[in-house]
Amino acid sequence: IQGPDGDKGLTGDKGADGDKGIQGDQGIQGPDGDKGLTGDKGETGDKGATGDQGIQGDQGIQGPDGDKGLTGDKGATGDKGLTGDKGIQGDQGIQGPDGDKGLTGDKGADGDKGVQGDQGIQGPDGDKGLTGDKGLTGDKGADGDKGVQGDQGIQGPDGDKGLTGDKGLTGDKGLTGDKGVTGDKGPIGDQGPVGPQGAPGDPTTDDQTLSTTGAAGYIAISDGNNVTINVNDADSDPTNEIQNASQVSFTPAGNVSSTNVQAAIQEVQSDLDQAKIDAYNSITANTNAINNHIANDNDTDATNEIQDLSISGNVLSLSGDATTVTLPVANGTETLVTAGTEINVTGDGSSGNPYVINNSRPNIFYPPSIAVDASTTGTGRTINLYTQYTAQFATPAVASAGAPAAIPTYGATALYYYVTVYDPAVFANVSVNASGVMTYDVIATPTDYNSLINVVFVVK
Repeated sequence: IQGPDGDKGLTGDKGADGDKGIQGDQGIQGPDGDKGLTGDKGETGDKGATGDQGIQGDQGIQGPDGDKGLTGDKGATGDKGLTGDKGIQGDQGIQGPDGDKGLTGDKGADGDKGVQGDQGIQGPDGDKGLTGDKGLTGDKGADGDKGVQGDQGIQGPDGDKGLTGDKGLTGDKGLTGDKGVTGDKGPIGDQGPVGPQGAPGDPTTDDQTLSTTGAAGYIAISDGNNVTINVNDADSDPTNEIQNASQVSFTPAGNVSSTNVQAAIQEVQSDLDQAKIDAYNSITANTNAINNHIANDNDTDATNEIQDLSISGNVLSLSGDATTVTLPVANGTETLVTAGTEINVTGDGSSGNPYVINNSRPNIFYPPSIAVDASTTGTGRTINLYTQYTAQFATPAVASAGAPAAIPTYGATALYYYVTVYDPAVFANVSVNASGVMTYDVIATPTDYNSLINVVFVVK
């Protein structure tokens, strides 16, 4: 057994500092530190007044048309719908003059005429002879002038819509995108339950016996090998071996300050005894407190301590106690609603003056473009801008995939109507009423067949 460590020798004097070595190359710059938090955004300044709208510039030259997209595969043709009823035929136009009659073909030569006999009594009609071959048609004469076309007949009702054709074949599936980055490994799950213990082995075949001859360090096992363990401690003298725990050194740790095992054990035992005394004193003190509480309560019945809370309206009461508490009643004003950017709030939240939140940003849009006939001059002409707007929004020519069939619209009285600019060389006396009907005069036709009236709608 190893003996105790000897005392640590004194530390030698510190040697003189060596010459400072040559400074090494600068290390690679470390990664950038985390970016600091972004400061709070400053308050938005008040919106400046809108300047007057400038005169609209000439329309720019239209850019070249983009390349035409590839034509998709044509779906199967649906069954033909039923033909609608034929419209009433219009009046027949006046017939044009007959064209020149074509030239008559050459007449065949006449046979010699026989002598005419006395007319006999007419017999019964004989069987009709076979029709001879039709003579060649003469050249067609020139067409006469076309007669005036009659009025168009009333259009018949539309036929039922044909059945929808079969859906076209599905296109090829697009390429699979790149695989995303693998996520972090999840936490290790709880350890599963221990499996059942296996059946015991056969005791008649597994048992072996250890034995020794008494020789130092010799051990053998039945049906196996033997080994000799080195037990030499260099002197074989049992009197110089450690005989008690006080001779074993101990490094102080925690609350234990002793430097040998025996003293450390005694110190730990003393601490345990003190802990028991402290626990006993604590239990005694708690027991006294419980007894004092029972004495003050005058009984040990726990059921008579229970009381019930009840509320009537906003008055709270406790059973066995005549004292009540009146709770405050909310009236809405304790909820605060504050205005924000382009949002204003009126009212105080009460039932008589509820909060009203309004969008202070003007909701402005341009109605769809329409053609205004200025090919002739005239006064007091009108266009219902509102109905033009709702008609185009109700039946758009094209919509993106998944879009509703119609575009939502506002009611006529939900909008303000403005004419922001018009060509004074073409139009005059322009006005618009609250229903969106614009009245105007055309005083001259535009020289280049192009003029402008700019209209703006504002949601009230």
